[in-house]
Amino acid sequence: MEIGLIFALLSAILFAASNVFLRRGVSKAGESFSALLIAIFMGILLFSLMMLFTGEWDKVWSLSARGWVLLGGAGIIHFVIGRYLAYIAVRLIGANRAIAITRSNMLYAVIFGIILLSEPITLPLVLGVACLTFGVTLVSMERQGPEAKEHNQTSGLPTKGVFYALIAGLLWGISGIPIKLAVTEIGSPLAGAFVSFIPPSIIMAGLLFRERQREELFILPRSPLIYLAIAGALTSISQLFRYFALSYSPVSLVQPLLSTNVLFLLLFSFLLNRHIEVFTVKVIIGIVVTVAGGVILSYWL
Repeated sequence: MEIGLIFALLSAILFAASNVFLRRGVSKAGESFSALLIAIFMGILLFSLMMLFTGEWDKVWSLSARGWVLLGGAGIIHFVIGRYLAYIAVRLIGANRAIAITRSNMLYAVIFGIILLSEPITLPLVLGVACLTFGVTLVSMERQGPEAKEHNQTSGLPTKGVFYALIAGLLWGISGIPIKLAVTEIGSPLAGAFVSFIPPSIIMAGLLFRERQREELFILPRSPLIYLAIAGALTSISQLFRYFALSYSPVSLVQPLLSTNVLFLLLFSFLLNRHIEVFTVKVIIGIVVTVAGGVILSYWL
């Protein structure tokens, strides 16, 4: 197996593991802001170190104002708003369902690609969209949330969690368009990712001046803090491996492997978070079909 595919597989595994620890952390913390703050600061730290190591600063300084706006805007949409909603969804309905539903971002990317970029409609595209839509719908229709599972009753939380996950998927689908345009200009996915992290880091640092946000972070018990720190580190390393994979191997080979992260998440959740996740037939089938749709669409996108 070539090195790019190894990086892709490691990225999928680490992303899945990060969501297992994230689920533990936000479940114990009872809020999602601290998780977002830790993840973004770890991201900017890791990518800053990688920029120093690779010496690609010249690409950042040569980026046009348009490129800064595109990448900065995409970073705010993806890392601040989208990720925050996804973290809330993970807390409310569990990582298994939330992450599977956010895979709808590929569906939105297809829609935007057809409408805005006049991309062609093909048979694999239709098949991938059908699988993805069916899988996401099946997972969304499961009415039993993790909290309800523990008490053997229907919870009122799933509807809100599903909504947040769908909106997160929409925002991640939208953010892909400016990223594609700007990365073409900057010529480096790593430099593009670094620029995308700058506005979110500034926003999160600014939010720390608010007393409520500071209190949420400073009163965080040790146990959830450790889980969230591990989740943030694994997420950042996963993103880094993704860029390495794309630099060594073609997207058509890398993306299908990245799409398997939901399957690894299902496995890790069963091993570590069985008591706070939902493992119904409907959810498992929905996840498998969603992954199949994602793999098919990977070749089209």
